[in-house]
Amino acid sequence: MSLRNRGMTCHRGDFYQTGQGFGSTLKGLMNNIAPLASKGLDFGKRVVHSDFIKNLSSKAIKTGQDALTNIALDVLSGEKSLKESSREEIDNVKEKLTNAIKNIKEKRGIKRKKSMNIYNSKVPKQFNLLED
Repeated sequence: MSLRNRGMTCHRGDFYQTGQGFGSTLKGLMNNIAPLASKGLDFGKRVVHSDFIKNLSSKAIKTGQDALTNIALDVLSGEKSLKESSREEIDNVKEKLTNAIKNIKEKRGIKRKKSMNIYNSKVPKQFNLLED
């Protein structure tokens, strides 16, 4: 046995264990996830600030206020119990909001600018007097 090949005896680990630690794995994940998360947040901001959500939220607030006043009137007048009145109003709110969503979707359309098509427009033909 030669001394030259003996070297230090220790465990070297598998080929994918480079000694970089767990932080390098987390860094790699974050480098891949961060762009996706930022795109998701941008989309979320556009959705929240859209006219559809603004209209829907204003309708939801109005119908919620109406439902609460109706429930309070029913309970205070003694016509219905709180449970009966709230069930009835919940059904009314669901119906009103679904109708509101349908109306908003019907009103909403893609607004495109009318572009002039130069090639298909009828332009009077110009005559040249020099040609026969």
